[in-house]
Amino acid sequence: MVVPNRHPAEYNVGEHAQFEVFVKSNSSAPCSEAVLNSVSFGVEFFKSDGTPVPVVQMVNVNLAEPLRVGAGQQVKIGQFDWDLYDGPPPNGRPIAPGDYTIRVSLVNNYTVWGQTTITMLPYGQG
Repeated sequence: MVVPNRHPAEYNVGEHAQFEVFVKSNSSAPCSEAVLNSVSFGVEFFKSDGTPVPVVQMVNVNLAEPLRVGAGQQVKIGQFDWDLYDGPPPNGRPIAPGDYTIRVSLVNNYTVWGQTTITMLPYGQG
């Protein structure tokens, strides 16, 4: 699950949006547990029509100890920022308001999806 740091997700041009990433065990078996010794994930952004936003991030999280996800548990595994531009500087432009899907792909073949509506506010509001 990918969760924005604001509800509703309203931002001024020039602000960054921060998202938290959670994994949840789908198993309900009492002895089932997933153990993550390290966490690395790629982040991709898509417009509501499925067109990718040409911004991809790789995030590496240093864990002090293995992360254990028990049956039915949800655990935060990391976070990332998006500058709300459609590409890297100097060619990136502020994104248009609308619905965006965020795909987080963990290196160990898990994929987490989140969808958020980004509202870009006129300068001076928010």
